[in-house]
Amino acid sequence: MNAPPPRFAAAHAAGPDWEPLVAACAARVPGAEAGATLGFVYATDAFAAEFDAIVAALARATGIADWVGTVGFGIVAGDAEYFDEPALAVMTATLPREDFRLLPPGKRAAGPDEVAAWARAREGAVALVHADGEEPGL
Repeated sequence: MNAPPPRFAAAHAAGPDWEPLVAACAARVPGAEAGATLGFVYATDAFAAEFDAIVAALARATGIADWVGTVGFGIVAGDAEYFDEPALAVMTATLPREDFRLLPPGKRAAGPDEVAAWARAREGAVALVHADGEEPGL
């Protein structure tokens, strides 16, 4: 029996305060109750200091425990571009939990050989890496 194809949903919002943006985005994407298992969040640099709080708030609002993302000077979401203004873009995905793996930032919880073995065991493995290019050992 084949697994259903992954589903993705996205939302974005702009404004000076991150809490209403989190609420607006979370209301427009499926959460864990709809089978979403992975979240992506991108924020403009106006929210850099609040990024950890934003991720925690999205996890609470959606019930999705696993989130990845980053902060940048701008974000593009659908037909919107946000530069020089506070904004968030959120995407949720319905993927089988065994089909993705998160690596902790700045830590070596899993060695390269372990990660390579995990990827080889899956047909068509893809890596999406959000990384600080200045991190030693990257």
